[in-house]
Amino acid sequence: MRPRCLAVLLVMAVTPALGTARTTVQDATPVAFPFTPDPAECRAAPRPPDEVLALLTGTPVAAASPVTGLPSAVPSEDQLPAGSPADAATVAGIVTTARELIACNNAGDLSRVFAFYTDDFIREAFGGDPTAGAQLAAGLASPPAPLPAEARTELLAVRGARVLADGRIGAVVEDRDPRQTVVFFLIFARTGDRWLVDGQIGVQATATPTASPLAA
Repeated sequence: MRPRCLAVLLVMAVTPALGTARTTVQDATPVAFPFTPDPAECRAAPRPPDEVLALLTGTPVAAASPVTGLPSAVPSEDQLPAGSPADAATVAGIVTTARELIACNNAGDLSRVFAFYTDDFIREAFGGDPTAGAQLAAGLASPPAPLPAEARTELLAVRGARVLADGRIGAVVEDRDPRQTVVFFLIFARTGDRWLVDGQIGVQATATPTASPLAA
């Protein structure tokens, strides 16, 4: 399934076809990393499976945004897009989204995981791949099944949140499950009262962080 990104890895982990088990209110409550989001924190309204699958098959649900020309991966965080530091309220919103997305992943609730992705991101990350479509259809049709504690994903850090040239927010998000640690620069777009994942850039997990983790 392409591209390999943090959000895709989370979805892959809760998709039964792969054989592995993986609130809208933006507040400013400080958080201490690392921590494992509890499945009970997954409160987002589930995204209708038909809506998700329509995006994969090209049915026009919403117009796609222009291509930004961002790289798909970089060898270190030093090569990520620059921007001005995000304010505290924005950082709080980004952390809230990352936290609940992983909580829904830990809850094994694929329909709610997709509530944190924009239409454009779903098209880019999963569209045009029949295998991906079949896997996601199976996953979306399956009832939620919370992962056992030892199999859950841990949120290690959200750092370097910045306002990008196009007005979206980028931040390094690092997480770990029992199999691996992954580091991605997730790009967030404001939709209604929350920030949704709208793009991603892979970062080598061995790269040395250039900024201290940010807690909202």
